[in-house]
Amino acid sequence: MAEMKLTRWKCDRCERVSDERFPHPGTRWEVRVSVDYQTAGGNMIAWSDMCVSCHSAVGQDIDAMVNRAKATRKNIPGGSTA
Repeated sequence: MAEMKLTRWKCDRCERVSDERFPHPGTRWEVRVSVDYQTAGGNMIAWSDMCVSCHSAVGQDIDAMVNRAKATRKNIPGGSTA
C-alpha cells in the first residue's frame, strides 16, 4: 500500500479551490490589514495566495487607492505629490 498526498490551493480572498498553484505574472500582491481597538485587535484581511481574478481586482483597487491618495495630497497645503 502507498500513501498519497494531495495538495490543493485556496484563494485567500474568494476561497476558490484549485489543484494547481495560482499563477502570478509580473507583479505579485499581498494584502494584510489589521485593526487596533486599543484593547485588542488583529488581522482583518490576510490575502497572500489569490486566484488570477482576485489578484487582478486587488491590483486595480490598490492602484485606485494610490491615485486617490496622490490626488488628496495635492489638495492639502504643503502636501506631497509623490
